Amino acid sequence: MTTREKHAALCMLAAAMFIAGWQQQATAADTFTVVLLPDTQYYTEQSYGGTMEMFHAQTQYIVNNAAAKNIVYVTHVGDITNNGASAIQWQRATEAMYRLDALPGLRWGTVTGNHDVTGDGVSRYVAAFGAPHFAGRSWAGFGGANDASSYQIFTAGGRTYLGLCLQYGADTSAADLNWARQVLDSHPGMPVILTTHDYLSGGGTSASRSAPGQRLWDNFIRFYDQIFLVLSGHNPSPGMGRRVDNNNFGHPVFQMYACYQFWSQGGYGLMRELTFDESRGLIHVETFSPWNGTVLTDDGNRFDLYLNFNERLGPAAVVPEPLAASMVVAAAMMCCLRRRRT
Repeated sequence: MTTREKHAALCMLAAAMFIAGWQQQATAADTFTVVLLPDTQYYTEQSYGGTMEMFHAQTQYIVNNAAAKNIVYVTHVGDITNNGASAIQWQRATEAMYRLDALPGLRWGTVTGNHDVTGDGVSRYVAAFGAPHFAGRSWAGFGGANDASSYQIFTAGGRTYLGLCLQYGADTSAADLNWARQVLDSHPGMPVILTTHDYLSGGGTSASRSAPGQRLWDNFIRFYDQIFLVLSGHNPSPGMGRRVDNNNFGHPVFQMYACYQFWSQGGYGLMRELTFDESRGLIHVETFSPWNGTVLTDDGNRFDLYLNFNERLGPAAVVPEPLAASMVVAAAMMCCLRRRRT
């Protein structure tokens, strides 16, 4: 092999290695994680065996594993506190949740539950988790009654998603539903993960909708094809369930709830990870406790939701890396041509 041929081979090998590396990164980027935090009311109240160590274990786990698991979004399904009028419970809640602020790239949101709105709970909630705390973060917005509902925008797997967090009572609140409609109308085509507190009850794969959940479905969710996933909590018996229904467009909407407050020690830190895996066409759900290492493997807590991402959510946005890869190939070819001319 001549020197010229060796040089050409090295140029093409470098280009191939670059492309292989980019393809590996792109595949990894297709997999990302959304975290669901169930009712934490007995942790912040420190009752029924629940402790703040369990709540802190949850959010610290997120911080510790955000990079390795590509955690892009965290949503709390409400009943953050057991008594919304208790200043100390809100203080404890912020101490746990604000850990997430250590990760500037992480998007997170919360909703109120029925226990959070007792007394002056709504104003305390807004002070803790409303617009004042998220000031300057362009990815978050607030509205509805008392500005206690919110949305968060995040990008993952080549798509931009919207997390819509509707406060407890939004199902009967014109202010909240009108605001939510405006948000989705202003972000057409953006896939939506909706979080609310009271939506499902009962177990298995055909869980029933609660009265608030049915109203949200009838008056809002089914009319917006963007909404493909609904997350909730509230109902502690049996504590988890799910269902799938087609919306008015004939497309599936996955709905699930998780609430372990009546389990031992107030739920002993159980939480959920939803891993979005486009290459396999599914969302994989795991339930576990970072506090004591428990992993739940029954069908109600570990399961897959099968999803054709392109068909249901639309094609992923074009990313610049393929262009960069083609530029490397072109550069390698030009390099070879220049060598041939000398």
